[in-house]
Amino acid sequence: MKKISLLLMVLAASVVLTGCETLKGTVTGAADGLSKDVQNLSNPDRNGWNAAKKADAWMQQNLW
Repeated sequence: MKKISLLLMVLAASVVLTGCETLKGTVTGAADGLSKDVQNLSNPDRNGWNAAKKADAWMQQNLW
């Protein structure tokens, strides 16, 4: 029983230590994406709402 518990603890520790780099990359990527989104909100030319309105207008003109 002690060997199984030790094996499970070593396995859990290896998963946690290996996953730290993956978690760091995920959080860094999400933070970079969020900062770009916030910058785009302040720029009216690249604002998502304006892009959606332009796409809708194009679709109405060209596809209807």
